[in-house]
Amino acid sequence: GVPTLACRPGEIQMVREGGLRGTVARRTLLGDTLDYRVTVGPQEVRVIQSVRKPHYAEGDPCRLKFSRMHWYAE
Repeated sequence: GVPTLACRPGEIQMVREGGLRGTVARRTLLGDTLDYRVTVGPQEVRVIQSVRKPHYAEGDPCRLKFSRMHWYAE
């Protein structure tokens, strides 16, 4: 079978260089955090960041850096 790769939304960083290319599809302010939905190819990735980090607008290109990945068997 094919394993599944997973990561928690708070364990993903939006960075200017390096990482996986994506585009911000949606941004929602949730108090002191921003909830982003980033499209990477056909997939949508949820990223949660502090409002203290640089902000991205909907439609902006970005790059994702995954700090902790989890593999799950099928």
